[in-house]
Amino acid sequence: MSNLFQISKDLLMIFESLEVDEETGEILNLGALEEATYQFESKAEALALFIEELLGEADTLKAKEQALKERRISKENKAKSLKKYLSDSMLNTGKTLIETDLVRLSFRRSEVVEVSEDFDLEEFMQVKTTVTPDKAKIKAAIKSGQGPEGAYLVEKQNLQIK
Repeated sequence: MSNLFQISKDLLMIFESLEVDEETGEILNLGALEEATYQFESKAEALALFIEELLGEADTLKAKEQALKERRISKENKAKSLKKYLSDSMLNTGKTLIETDLVRLSFRRSEVVEVSEDFDLEEFMQVKTTVTPDKAKIKAAIKSGQGPEGAYLVEKQNLQIK
C-alpha cells in the first residue's frame, strides 16, 4: 500500500488524466478516481487517529510530569525543613561538628544580605523588564487600517482533529 504522499500524487495524476465522454458527458476512469480517493481518505483517517493517540500520550505524560514536579518540590521542602531543624538543634546544644562513619555535619560561615520589606533606596534597586510585541493590540490595529509597519496578518489553515 502506498503512503499518503504517493496517493496524493496519484490522485493529481488521475485528475489530470480524467476524460469526459463528449456524447454522454460521463466521466471516464471514475473507478480509478474513487479508489484513489478511498485510499487517500483511509490513510488520512489512520494518520489522524495516530495523531490523536500521540496527543493523548503527551497529555498523560504532562500530568505525570506535573505530579512528579509536585512530589519533587514536596521532598525538597521537607529536606529544607529538616535541615533547618537539625541546624537549629545543633546550634542550640553548642554542637558545631558531628562526625560518624556515614556523615560529617559541620558549619561554615557565610554572609548574606537581608533586606526589609520597606527598603526603597532606588540606587540599589534592580529593574527587570521583558519587552515583547502585544500581538492582540497589533492585530486590532491592522484590522482597523492603522497597522504598524513591519507587522502583517497571515492567514493559516489549522487542521482540526476531533
